[in-house]
Amino acid sequence: MERIKNSLFVKLALLLITVIIIPSVVSNVIGYWHNYEMVHQQIIDWNNNMMEIGMNQTLSYLSGIRQAPQQLFENADVIRILEKQNAYTDMDRYVLRNFEETVSESLADIYRVDMECKNGETVSNVLADAEKRIEISRYLYPEKSDEEYQIAVDENGSPAAFIYNIDIENIPSYEKLVNIRIFSTLEELESMAKTLCGQYEDSAVFVYLGQEEPDQMIFSSEAAESVIFQKGGEFENGYEEGEFNGCKGMFFCQSEVYGGLTVHLVKFIDNHYFVDSSNRVIASAFIIQILLLAVSVVFLFFAFNIFISPVRRMLNNMKSVEETRDFEYKSGTDRKDELGVLEKQYEGLIESLDELVNKNYRSQLESTKYRLKMLQAQINPHFLFNILQYISTNALKSHCPEVSAQLIKLGRLYQYVMHTEDLVPIERELGYIEDYVALQGGRFNGRLRFSIRCDEELKGVEIPKMILQPLVENSMKHGIDKNNGNGNIMISIMKQEEECRIRVMDNGAGMNREQIRSLQEAYENYEFTSYSGHGIGLLNVLWRCKISYGSKFRWDIRSIPKVETAVELTFLLKEQEEI
Repeated sequence: MERIKNSLFVKLALLLITVIIIPSVVSNVIGYWHNYEMVHQQIIDWNNNMMEIGMNQTLSYLSGIRQAPQQLFENADVIRILEKQNAYTDMDRYVLRNFEETVSESLADIYRVDMECKNGETVSNVLADAEKRIEISRYLYPEKSDEEYQIAVDENGSPAAFIYNIDIENIPSYEKLVNIRIFSTLEELESMAKTLCGQYEDSAVFVYLGQEEPDQMIFSSEAAESVIFQKGGEFENGYEEGEFNGCKGMFFCQSEVYGGLTVHLVKFIDNHYFVDSSNRVIASAFIIQILLLAVSVVFLFFAFNIFISPVRRMLNNMKSVEETRDFEYKSGTDRKDELGVLEKQYEGLIESLDELVNKNYRSQLESTKYRLKMLQAQINPHFLFNILQYISTNALKSHCPEVSAQLIKLGRLYQYVMHTEDLVPIERELGYIEDYVALQGGRFNGRLRFSIRCDEELKGVEIPKMILQPLVENSMKHGIDKNNGNGNIMISIMKQEEECRIRVMDNGAGMNREQIRSLQEAYENYEFTSYSGHGIGLLNVLWRCKISYGSKFRWDIRSIPKVETAVELTFLLKEQEEI
């Protein structure tokens, strides 16, 4: 956002791109909806035509089942046997089973015929191969009832077989002759469903049957967990919106009355077929417009760059002057327009500034560098370290081992401080602190007790150099010095999960709540000021850790005056490689 506000080039480019994009988007939207409606209507018309074909196949299936028993009246031997009141002979049963085979041959889907005869016997014949017998044995069959039709379901509860019950009466006496129960698979309806579904893989076909309203599903091409649509609706325009197994789409319906039953054929198509068809058409136009837009952006870039380049050169030079105090500028242009004149005048202005300001600045800078080099030469670290070693040796020769030991520690301390590395292992930092405390401890006359505890696996972890010394110095200056009794300082460095936790504790005067709050405000506002008797050492440590560890660093201070004051620094160990 800031770049847009501060760049004339970006503003002009966005303006012209917007002029291109808005008409493009509008035309795409109009084209999309026009194409969507066209594809939508084509799918509706095609499916309505296919539904008529599917309904004819469905009625043909039901007609074949209902007409199969009528062959009884063409076989006088069968009627004679059925009129018997006494038990059937084996020959009678043989004739009846032959009749059942004839019934099954009239429609390929019929696999079983049961005849409940007048004399109380039931003659049953299963006409299926071994593989089919295993399949139909798993079906859940309802008990025989007075209903004209029943449905057997598979293990998933889906319709698997159609059962047709019919009572055959003797024409002269209208006396019940036999009850025939015909079992038929739904393979013909499955074939019809495949024809209807065609290219729509996610579609489904259902057949409902009922006396007045189609209230029972007798066939489903897919497992129907939930089907939501108005079965008794008007189905205006040939379809109705609804849901199948949680997916939104369209339902197409054909209804016919056959033999006193209402047959309801329903087909579901998922909405994504309408959307995908429209998307394929619009995608080509969209790609072309994207390419045109890309060409326009490239053209605008080169065109604007020609006009904006002088302004950019002047802006870049202004930044260079601000950052490096380099007052040199060469326009390198022969343009005669307003921008060319402006650039020439700017070049002259820079040359004047260089004469008036830069020469004096460079002179002061060279003088400062010279004085700095002189100062560095005067306090050469290597020279001073050698002198300390020389004095330490003389102290040993003069039988002053304590003085020698103190000088050696001072030399190590000075050598550690003068090294220029920013990060050091915790082990080196602790060695420096031990030397520092040893040198400072003499002025406390045995009143200072100091201890360090560090997990072995953390000793090689690198931390910012000299972040412990200001904390220990604060403990001595603001804690032990102001405490008339003995002073305790303890440093503990522990690993907790993936974090390294450094804690410096003392039993000195401590800090009150107001002082801690002032420290927190100074840290948040990046203020390095003295307050309440404390210097900037602690704030310096906190901000150095903040710079090194970023948002992965946190700190805390808890203080009970003259009892315990603890400063705690915590950071993630896994960030070590990124520091």
